[in-house]
Amino acid sequence: MPQTSIAVPVFRMAFTAFALLWLSYPPVGWGFLAWLALTPLTLLVFPQSLHATRPLRDTYWAALLFWLATFYFLPYPHPVLFVGWFALSAYLAVYTPLFIVCARTLTHRMGVSPLVSIPVAWTGLEWIRVNFLTGFGMVCLSHTQYQHPLLIQISDLFGAYGVTFMIAAFAAGTGCVYHAWANNNTPSPASGRRLDLQQVAFGLLWSFGAITITAGYGWLALIPIPTEARPSTRVALIQSALDTVLTQPTSQEARVEKRDNDFQHCMEITHRAREADSAIDLVVWPESAFPLPDILGSSSDPDAQAFAASLRSALAAYWDKGVNDVGLFERIPLIAGTTTLDAHDESTIFNAAILIDQTGAVTQRYFKNHRVMVGEYIPVLEHFPEVMKLLPIGRALTPGNSSCVVRSGAIGIAPNVCFETTVPHLLRNQLNSLAAEGHEVDAMLNITNDGWFFGSSCLDLHFACNVFRAVEMRKPALVCANTGFSAQIAANGRVIQKGPRRKSAFIICDVMSAPNQNLSLYRRWGNWVPFVMGWICVASLIFARWRR
Repeated sequence: MPQTSIAVPVFRMAFTAFALLWLSYPPVGWGFLAWLALTPLTLLVFPQSLHATRPLRDTYWAALLFWLATFYFLPYPHPVLFVGWFALSAYLAVYTPLFIVCARTLTHRMGVSPLVSIPVAWTGLEWIRVNFLTGFGMVCLSHTQYQHPLLIQISDLFGAYGVTFMIAAFAAGTGCVYHAWANNNTPSPASGRRLDLQQVAFGLLWSFGAITITAGYGWLALIPIPTEARPSTRVALIQSALDTVLTQPTSQEARVEKRDNDFQHCMEITHRAREADSAIDLVVWPESAFPLPDILGSSSDPDAQAFAASLRSALAAYWDKGVNDVGLFERIPLIAGTTTLDAHDESTIFNAAILIDQTGAVTQRYFKNHRVMVGEYIPVLEHFPEVMKLLPIGRALTPGNSSCVVRSGAIGIAPNVCFETTVPHLLRNQLNSLAAEGHEVDAMLNITNDGWFFGSSCLDLHFACNVFRAVEMRKPALVCANTGFSAQIAANGRVIQKGPRRKSAFIICDVMSAPNQNLSLYRRWGNWVPFVMGWICVASLIFARWRR
């Protein structure tokens, strides 16, 4: 297709793209705009020369404004997080000029059509972002579509990256059409310039193909398949409404009072749920909701043994009061978020999901694998406990290194904690490792404390990740969240039930056993397609640097 050298208002075009993209995400949530949002950025790829002063700098500043506006909620828990808010936004903004370099290198130096180079570059860099260092998988381009099940079914083939590729491909097609029109209307010494109808046709067909394939596959995937009746377990998801801050009460009396008040809050919601439905088999509380820590292992020290015994006895008493009203209701198991201490090593503390069975004993534990930077650890500083004590988080949590299946009644559930649902490859690896051990689970469960963000759009962005994980794994997903959104999500991404924003509630759902499930293609193949695209981006950046 023809290439031209035209003057391009880079910042204005990048700002327009990111303004449309911001409107596509919550809190506005106009997801349809995402299909056009990247079009202004694609117009920075088509021309042979931009004739602009420092175009990469201009795209960076536009991207920085977008990320700052998107993550406005990060400083809510504590003023010190203003530093993290700016640092994270500054880091994420780097990917936009990298996209321009990758796409232009593939197009103008390697001869790849921009209709291909644009979606490859955007998708490949998104894969790098989700995997680089500890990974950051929130606010992917695909997440703009989480409210539209028809458009996200392709995620069971290539993960959320498949939806990202199709959106970027659609924008490349519209950019191709606009570029043909702009090239035709640009003043030039050449006379008789005519609209390139072939380029327009290619662009229209490319965009039409992207949306048609996405929606067509979605339509096929959503056709209901008759299923036989299967054993099920009735689960009550308890959504608390407790805003969370890093600054905690300083006196022992104030801490005990806060602990008891928070426990009373969860207990009242649980009792209402049990009064509403006497057939509940399992209760779930959010992350960090249980008032007492769990203790793992035993010690040879008599004093330590006595402390562990008293702690386990108190934990059982709190469970009985909170879930069963001390025998008023039939005693049933509880999955709850708490901390787990190691009796052998006082420096080890896990963010855990525990199962308390009908006797009040902790029988299963899942330790969070993927910690949240700044909130649960700080790189380098975590190795200096005395320094950590001076910071708001106090001490670093210990990461777990394995998955877990929690059995309750007829079903097996794979729990995860907090923002682990933002890391797709983590959940895929966990489910596959459990299946390899003979434990194919029936549902996923995310327990999370989103009370840090005071009902902001962080709740929506996190919820979008849960929807995509359900489609990718073709597993029902349960979410139990403090302040929302708790939910029951079907394996096709349809939201069956959803709790309110920043209010207490309970959701009662029947989770069926699912023997002999067919694995999604994404679970079988993983991220090899976006992996290849990511390394294409790396190669193009190296090539661009070498040629320069």
